[in-house]
Amino acid sequence: MTVIGRAANLQVAERFPWDERATFADAGTAQGFDLPKVARAIEDYVVRNGLSGRLGFTPGNFFTGPRPRADVITMEHIPHDRNLDEKRMPIAKAYEALPDGGALIGYEPITGPDSMVIGIR
Repeated sequence: MTVIGRAANLQVAERFPWDERATFADAGTAQGFDLPKVARAIEDYVVRNGLSGRLGFTPGNFFTGPRPRADVITMEHIPHDRNLDEKRMPIAKAYEALPDGGALIGYEPITGPDSMVIGIR
């Protein structure tokens, strides 16, 4: 999934005003908020990319778990096999977890960077 999302991820990195935010959480993507069984793979990825001390892994469940607190929450690959209410629920939970002035960035890398939507709380 990381390779599929790389071009869109670079667009998000370039287009969003990150200098105005201190923390972020990657919820429901390839290297982000995920099930506990992938923690070791994510931790190894962080070490290999020299991000220890700057980036951590928080296990969770895209649909049932609480969202981490952060100034920015990014989401991509919202499952296509879900009905509309099931797709809206994790988005609403992520938005509710944001502090005032926080941002939710949602995008679908398969359709390209033009699918990016940014919501500011």
